[in-house]
Amino acid sequence: MAKKDRRTQKKLAAGNLAGRAGGLKLPAWLGADQGPAHWILVVCALLVVLAVTYPGPMFQKLVFPSPDSSNADAFHAVGDASLAEGHYPHWNPYIFAGMPSFGSMTYARFIYPPSVVFNFLQTKLAFPPMTWALAHLLFGGLGMAWLLSRWRLPAGLLVLGAVAFILFPKVTAWVVHGHGSKLGAAMYLPWVVGLALRILDGKGWRSVGWLGLLMGLEFLRGHPQITFYILMTVGWVSLWGTLFPLDEAARRLRPATRWLRLGQVGVGIVLGFMVGAVLLLPLHDYSKISIRGQAAAGGGATLEYATGWSLAPAELGTLVLPAAAGFGKSTYVGFMPFNDYPNYLGLLLLGLAAGAWWHGRRSLTIGLMVLVVLAVFISFGNFGFGLYELLYNYLPFFNKFRIPSMILVLVGFVVALLAARGAGAWQQALQQDDAQQGPAPFGRPLVLPAVLGALGLIMLLAGAAGLGKGAYLSGLQDMAASSGKQAVDVILEKSWFLHKSSLIRMGLVLLTAGAALWAAHRNRRFLVPQLPWILAVLVVLDLGGVNRLIIHPEYGLQSVARGPDGRGTLVTAQPLLRPAPEARVIDAGPTGEMVRDACGHDRVWPLGNVPEAFLWMTDGVRSLAGYHPAKLARYEQIYKRLYANPLGGRLASWLAGSVVAVNGQLGPADLEYLQQAGIQVQAQPLGQSGVYLYRNESALPRARLLDSYQLVAQLPEKDALAPFLDGIQAGTLDVTGTVYLAEEPDPRPVPAAAPLPAPVFVKDGLDEVVLQTDAPTAALLLLADMNAPGWRVQVDGAPARLLTADLVLRGVALEAGSHTVRFHYTDPSVRRGLSLTVAGALVILLLLVLPWLRRGLSGRGKSTPVEGSHAHE
Repeated sequence: MAKKDRRTQKKLAAGNLAGRAGGLKLPAWLGADQGPAHWILVVCALLVVLAVTYPGPMFQKLVFPSPDSSNADAFHAVGDASLAEGHYPHWNPYIFAGMPSFGSMTYARFIYPPSVVFNFLQTKLAFPPMTWALAHLLFGGLGMAWLLSRWRLPAGLLVLGAVAFILFPKVTAWVVHGHGSKLGAAMYLPWVVGLALRILDGKGWRSVGWLGLLMGLEFLRGHPQITFYILMTVGWVSLWGTLFPLDEAARRLRPATRWLRLGQVGVGIVLGFMVGAVLLLPLHDYSKISIRGQAAAGGGATLEYATGWSLAPAELGTLVLPAAAGFGKSTYVGFMPFNDYPNYLGLLLLGLAAGAWWHGRRSLTIGLMVLVVLAVFISFGNFGFGLYELLYNYLPFFNKFRIPSMILVLVGFVVALLAARGAGAWQQALQQDDAQQGPAPFGRPLVLPAVLGALGLIMLLAGAAGLGKGAYLSGLQDMAASSGKQAVDVILEKSWFLHKSSLIRMGLVLLTAGAALWAAHRNRRFLVPQLPWILAVLVVLDLGGVNRLIIHPEYGLQSVARGPDGRGTLVTAQPLLRPAPEARVIDAGPTGEMVRDACGHDRVWPLGNVPEAFLWMTDGVRSLAGYHPAKLARYEQIYKRLYANPLGGRLASWLAGSVVAVNGQLGPADLEYLQQAGIQVQAQPLGQSGVYLYRNESALPRARLLDSYQLVAQLPEKDALAPFLDGIQAGTLDVTGTVYLAEEPDPRPVPAAAPLPAPVFVKDGLDEVVLQTDAPTAALLLLADMNAPGWRVQVDGAPARLLTADLVLRGVALEAGSHTVRFHYTDPSVRRGLSLTVAGALVILLLLVLPWLRRGLSGRGKSTPVEGSHAHE
C-alpha cells in the first residue's frame, strides 16, 4: 500500500502541469521524466523530426556525395581491399609521395566501435547507407533530452532542446557535406556535460566510469578539434560548478567535497584519454611531422592557415538573419573563402534562452553565457581583437586546429539548452500565477509573447512589402567590398529574394510563437500542457527553413556555371542527394586504368582541375597531388613549389612524376611553358579519356641505384629543405647522379664503369616495397618515397640501416651483387596506444560492474526471514 501511495504521489508531483488540464485530460508521463513511456515518446518525436528533415536518406537510401567524403572513400576502398587480404594498412603511398594513413586518420578501421555496428547494419541487414549519420543525430538528441531531464522539464521541452541542437545549421551542413567525424564527435557533447554534472551532484564512481567510456568513444570518433572544444566545455562547466555551486544542495557542501568531485571529473577524462590512446598517440606523434605541428612558429598550423574560416563580426547578423551575408557559395559575400550555410539560431530560440535567467539559481546560466561569449570571440579568429592569437600562442594544442568558426557548435548547444530551460521558466511562472487563483499580473509572463509578436509582425511586413531593400543591398555591397568578393546585380537580387523569403517565414514563426504564449497565459488550464510541443514544432519549422536550403540547394540556391559565351553565369544549384550504389565501389573508369598503365610504378603529376585524380588510387596510381588537411610538413614545402608559378617541373621529375595529367590538350605555348618549368614532355598525348596524359621524358625512375653521394653537411645551407628544393628546381643541385645523405653510408658506393641497372619491383604495396637489385659495385639504392618514423629496411632478410636520402626520401647502402631489399612501415605509436586503451577499458569496466557486484553480494549477506516473520515495506 505504501508503494502505491508513493507511486501516486510521484505521478502527481511530476505531472502536476499536465494533470490539471481543464477540458483535456493528459497522461502524467507527458509532463515530466516518468518511466519508459516518457522516453519512448521522446524517441518517437525525434525520429519524426529526422524523418521530416532527411526523408531521402531515411526511406529512399539516398546519400549526400561530397568531395571530402569521396576522397576518404577512395582510400577506404583501398584499405578495405588490403584488410580483406589480412593486412591493416598504416601508410598511404598514393598521394603526396606517401604519408601515414593511421596517424593522419585517413584510414582507422575498427577503431571506433559503433562504426562496426553501423557497417553490419548497412551491409548485412540492408539498413540505409546513412544510418550512421541518423543514428548519431538521434544519439545526440537523446543526450540533450537526458541532460535537460535533470531539471524535470516536460517531455515537450526535452524535445525542443534536442531538436534545436541537432537541427543547428552547422550540424546539418556536416551531415550534407561529408563531415562525419565532426558530426559524430559533436553528438557526445550533451552526454559528457550531463555526466560531469552528475559527478558534481555526487553520483559516485560509476558516473566516472560512464564519463570515461563516453569520452573514450569521443576520442576514438577521430575529430580532435571538436573533442578539444568538448573538453573545454566540460572543464569550464565543471570548474564553474565547483567555484559557483549550481544549486542549493551543492552550495551546502564543504569546498573540499566540491573539489574532490571535480577531481573525479578529471579522473573520468583521464580514463577517456586512456581508452582513446590507440588513436591519440599515433595522431599526436604524427602531428609533430605534419603541417599541424611544424609551422614557421615552431609548432602548429600557421596563424594564417588556422584562421582561414573566421566569423567576421560583420557576419554576426547571420545568427538571426540567415541571408545577412548572402546564402551559399554563389551569393555569399562574407569574409570566409566560401561558405555553404549560415550559423543561424533565430530570434525564437534566443528569446526563449533569455528566459533561462529566471530558471532556479543563475549560476549555470551565467557560466554558460560566459562560455557563449568566449566561443563567439574565438570564432572571430583573426578578427577577434587578439583573443584567438593569445590562445594560439599559449593554450596547449590550440594551434593544431583551424577554422575558428567551428567552435560555434558550442553556441548552438548552449542556446538549445537555455531555450528549453527558458521556456520551462516561463511555463513555471504561469503555473505559479495559476496557483494564486487570482488574475495574473501584467509582468514577466507577458513580456516574451509581446516581444516575439512585435518582432514577428515587423519581419512579416518587411518581407511581404519588400521594406528595407535598399539598406540590405547596400550592406551586402559594403561587405563584399571589404571581403574582396563580387556583388554583381544578379547576386544581389538572388540574395534579396532569399532574405525576403526568410523574413516572411521567421515573421510567421514568431507571430505564432507569441500568439501561443499569449493564449497559454490567457487559458492556462487548457493550453499550458500543449505549449512545449507547440514551441518544439515552431523551432523545427524555423530551423528547418534554413536547413531545407542546405539539404536541397536546388530549392532556392544558385551555383556558378559557364555559359555558352564562356563567361560565368548563375544557374539553379544541382541537387545533392543521390541514389546510393548497391555496394561501395569507387571506380575511376577507363581513365584510372589508362593512368595506371602509363605510370607503372612511377607517379602522375595532375595539373589544373583534375577531380578524377582522387579516385585513381583505387587503380593503384601514385600521385604527386592529393588532398589532406594535415599532410607531411616536409612535403608541404615540395607541394607549394610543384604548383607555384612557374611550376616546379624539375621537382616533379625528381619525385618520378613520369606522367602529366591535364584536362585539355596541350598546345605549343603550354609545351614551351612546361619546358621553362624544367621538364620535357612528349607533344602527343599517351591517351585521352576525359583527361589527357603526357609522358614526362625528364622524369627520374622512382627506384634507382647511384654510385655517387654527398653529405648534406657539405651543402651551403646544410640540411635546410627550402634551399635544397630551390636548388633542384633551379638545376644547380644534381639529383640525377648524386644522392645527398645525412651520414656516411656503409658500405660506401664505388663508381661503376657503366650505368647501374634499374631495380626491379617485386612488390609495391601499401606498407611494403620489395625491390630486386643487381649491381657490379657497391651502390646506394634510392626510393623516391617520403621517409617518416616507422620505416625500416631489410637487405636479404637482415635488418639494415635506413638512410634519409635527399633530405626527405628513403635509401640504403648495398654491397656489390644481387640483393632483395624490403622497405616496410609500421606506425610506431599504435602498440603503445593499444596497451593504454586496454588498460583504460579494464578500469572503466571495474567502475561500472563493481556497484552491481557489491549490491549482489550485500543482498546475499542479508539473513533470509524465517517463515512466519513479517517483512516491513
